[in-house]
Amino acid sequence: MWSDELHDPGTEINSFIAGDNGMVYLVRDHASDHYSINTISPTLQTDEEKDLVYEEKNQKLTVSDVFHLKNQLACIGFTADNGKFNIVVFPIDPKTLEQTQPSQTVFSIEKRGGAYFYMKKYYSPLNGHTYNYAISPDQTKVVVYNKPEEDNANPYSIDVVVFDETLKKLWSKTIQVPVKEGKFILQNVVVDNSGNVYAAGLMDIPKTKSSPSNSYSLLLGIKDGAALQTSKLDLGGKMITSLGLTFDKSNNLICAGFYSDKSMATTSGVYYLLMDAGLKSVKQQSKDITDDLKNKMFEASQRKDHDIPTLPLIYISVQDNGNLIFAGQHSSVSSYSTTIRTIMPTGAGQTSTTSTTTPNITFFASGVVVVNLDPDGQLKYFNLVPIAQKGPYPDYLGCAVQVYNGRVFVIYNDNPKNETVMNGYTLEYYDGTRGNSIVTMAAVNTDGSLEKFELISNKDLETTLVPKRSQTVADNKLLIYGDRVKNYKLGMIAFK
Repeated sequence: MWSDELHDPGTEINSFIAGDNGMVYLVRDHASDHYSINTISPTLQTDEEKDLVYEEKNQKLTVSDVFHLKNQLACIGFTADNGKFNIVVFPIDPKTLEQTQPSQTVFSIEKRGGAYFYMKKYYSPLNGHTYNYAISPDQTKVVVYNKPEEDNANPYSIDVVVFDETLKKLWSKTIQVPVKEGKFILQNVVVDNSGNVYAAGLMDIPKTKSSPSNSYSLLLGIKDGAALQTSKLDLGGKMITSLGLTFDKSNNLICAGFYSDKSMATTSGVYYLLMDAGLKSVKQQSKDITDDLKNKMFEASQRKDHDIPTLPLIYISVQDNGNLIFAGQHSSVSSYSTTIRTIMPTGAGQTSTTSTTTPNITFFASGVVVVNLDPDGQLKYFNLVPIAQKGPYPDYLGCAVQVYNGRVFVIYNDNPKNETVMNGYTLEYYDGTRGNSIVTMAAVNTDGSLEKFELISNKDLETTLVPKRSQTVADNKLLIYGDRVKNYKLGMIAFK
C-alpha cells in the first residue's frame, strides 16, 4: 500500500514517525521558512496539518527529527545564535499537534566546524560535529548526545543529557573518554528503562613493530549521572570490529557484533557478551564463521586471498523468545577527480590554457550478514543476503530490516537481473537510479534459509525507495519512504 504523491510545491519531507495509534506524523520543511506537522491516517491519507511555531522569534529553528515517547511526540532540532548552534527539544501533543512546553536547549556546539544530525539523508548548515538520540525500550527515557570529535583542548568528550517521557531533564554530564593514544570511534549509545546510559566505541591504535595490534573496545557507563564507569572488552586476543548494544527482557546490557583475528578492517566471527552492573562480562561466546561466509561471498578462486570486510551493525534486538538477532553491512566510498585542460590559440602563435576539475564520488554497499544467537549466546545460524549497490548518492543504497515471527526481512533497491541470485559474487550492481531497478524483499527464515522476491518496480512507483528512512510501525508493519526530485511517497508493508 502506497500513499498518493505527497509533493507540495516549496516543501520537503523532513522526518516522520509512526505513532502507537497507527497514525503517521510527518514534518515538512516549507522552503526553510517554517515547519509544519501533518497527521497521516493508517491508510496513508493526509489528514490535519499544523505549523510548528518556535517561540524565539529572532532565531530560526531547523527541525532534525520527530520521535515517539510514552504518550507524546517530541521534536529535536537546532538554532543558530552568536557563533554557536543550540540543540533543542520540545514535546508535541499527538492529538492536537500543539507544542505543550517551551523548547529546552540540550547543549551547544561551537561553529568552528558546525554539526549535523547524522543518520539522516541530508547535511544541514552544521557540517562537522554530529548529534543524535536514543530511546529506552519502554519509551520513558531519551538520551541526547553528541558524537565526539578530536579536539586538542578537550579530546573525545561526549555531552550526554537524559530526559523522561515528559521531556523533564533528569541529568546531564560531559563524558571524557580516557584516550591516551590512537583514535576513539563511537559505535553505539543506549539508555535503559532506569535512565542509565551506556556508550561503546573502538580504540583504533596505530600498529608498531613491537605491538602489531593494540586496538581494543571500550564500554562506558553512567548511572543516574554519577561517576563514569569504564570497561575494556576482552575477547581473548580477538579484535572487536563492530559493537552493538541492546538490553534483554530483564534490562541487562548485551554487547554483540563481529570480531576479527587479523585487523580492524576484516571480519572473522561473531561474539556475545552479557554484562553485569559493574560492566563486567558474566557470559561470553564467540564463533568463527570465516569459511562458511567466504563460500557465500567469494568465488572459489578468490576465497584464499580475499578477506571478509568489516560489518558495521545496522540492526540489533532481543526477540520475545530471548534470541538475539543482529545484522551487519559493509559500505565504502571511492573518490577521484577528473581534470580537463583546454588549450586555445590566442594569436601570434600564443595559447592559453584553462583547467576544470570535477570530483567523482561513488558510494558502495554490499551484502547483509544476518546472525541469530540463542539466549545463551550460542550461534543458531547466520546467512548472507546478497546485495551489490553503487551510486553517486548514498540515500538509495543500504537496506531496511524488520523481524517478525522469527523471520528477518531485508528490503533494498536491486538490479532485476539478481532476482534468482543467492550468492554474493555473481550479482549485477544496482546503480542508484530509478530506471531499471526494483525493490527486493529478502527473508531469512527461522532455520536460517534464504528466500527473496520482487516487491515493486521503482519505475512503476514513480519514485525511488530510501531504505534507511524506513520505520517500524508494529511488529508486523514497516513504514517505507521513497523520493525522487521532490516526488515523495510513503508505503506500508505488512508481514505475514
